[in-house]
Amino acid sequence: MRSVETLRLGWNEVGEEGVFALSQSPHLGQLKLLDLRGVELGGGALKAFAESSSLQSLRRIQCERVHELEYEDAVVFGRSVLFERMIRYSVDVYTRGEFSADDVEGEWLVEDRERLSHAICDAIKRQGYAWKMGKSLAIAFAHATFLESCTVLSLDKSNQPFGNESILALLQSPYARHVKSVDISGHRIDDNGLRAILKSPYVEQWESLRLSSNQITDEGAYLLAASDRIKHLQLLDVEGNPVRLRGMIALWCSPMIQGIEEVYDGAWELEDECFWVDHVDPEMSEEELLASATYRPAEVGANPLYVMQRVQELAASEENEIYLHHQNSTPQGLSYLFEAIQRLENKRLVALDLSGYEHPLGGWLDSPVLGDVRELHLSERYIPVDEPLKGASQPEDKEFQRRGRGDEDLQFLSSFKRFKNLEVLSLCGVTDKGKALLTETPHLLGLQQVNLGE
Repeated sequence: MRSVETLRLGWNEVGEEGVFALSQSPHLGQLKLLDLRGVELGGGALKAFAESSSLQSLRRIQCERVHELEYEDAVVFGRSVLFERMIRYSVDVYTRGEFSADDVEGEWLVEDRERLSHAICDAIKRQGYAWKMGKSLAIAFAHATFLESCTVLSLDKSNQPFGNESILALLQSPYARHVKSVDISGHRIDDNGLRAILKSPYVEQWESLRLSSNQITDEGAYLLAASDRIKHLQLLDVEGNPVRLRGMIALWCSPMIQGIEEVYDGAWELEDECFWVDHVDPEMSEEELLASATYRPAEVGANPLYVMQRVQELAASEENEIYLHHQNSTPQGLSYLFEAIQRLENKRLVALDLSGYEHPLGGWLDSPVLGDVRELHLSERYIPVDEPLKGASQPEDKEFQRRGRGDEDLQFLSSFKRFKNLEVLSLCGVTDKGKALLTETPHLLGLQQVNLGE
């Protein structure tokens, strides 16, 4: 038995006592491969193997599944020679000995540290797939000294997501201090996990951060937009997360994000909110499919792609004073644009032209950005015939009948006091009732020019 290198015990009833006996056997010092396929191992079994002083050559354990370890047991496993031996062996096999060391405790033979980093991370992912284990493996990796050899943590597309706690342990590990590039896509990281990740002591030395296909929402987008610890990044990837338009606006307007060379925000995914195809013929070409798609207002009340374009134009403009003409929008679209302007540093909205705007004025009138507006144009705004004024009967000639919204607009403006610096106001169809309201509203008495649209 002392010279046995392979021991196959698959599809047997090897219980905890059997595993413990194997770990303590003085006759398995040369054992390299332990085949326990068809057997599910508890976390205690892996800990027993890790702490064994007898299995000094073991480098591969085949089994059906290893159950997740307790945190402290995962730490023990990560610090063990067994874990390092297993990862070294996996790297050695898949790179054909490119990084082989003379012994398990020797230094990696490194010429290309980035390539070695990828090889180590691939070995971790393969082990996770083989054992159907996620978070315990990440915790073990966080406490393994060979993590010091990694400049890249490329752990995307793992079959076993690590989750918040394990990823945090990995990114805060003292052995991760040489890491420059982080890819933790697809590990179910949520906003709380992201908040903790941004507190990692090494964030400011990272050059790229890939967070795609996680569970980050608008709240997480706000965290990224406000964090001055990521402004040095060269690449940021948040595609595939449930970030909607409001979160996107925070990213587009953030001075922290604007300096990053490559940003993958997944904005194209918002297109699904805007376009529908009522009928799809399986034989349709892509061009025919696109031609048959029709635009409908998205659930957010505005075309996200249009809002995206306008916000990016505003962010890129060198002008500090903004003149906004926004005829073809919805109330929600205006709210999003005003929120974007509020987030842009050193930019003020000084003129707003809503001539022809088809909707009633609404809650967006309370936006703080309107406090700097000097000109407000609300001309060519009419009440549709199917929306009669209170007390008015439907006209017989519906096709040509229309009424200006001037009185209605003044009613809204008198209730909202944001326009404290307003100098020029254009309206449409103001009656004597509206004129009286204009003279009775204190914050509108300072107007220098008024066009009532009579």
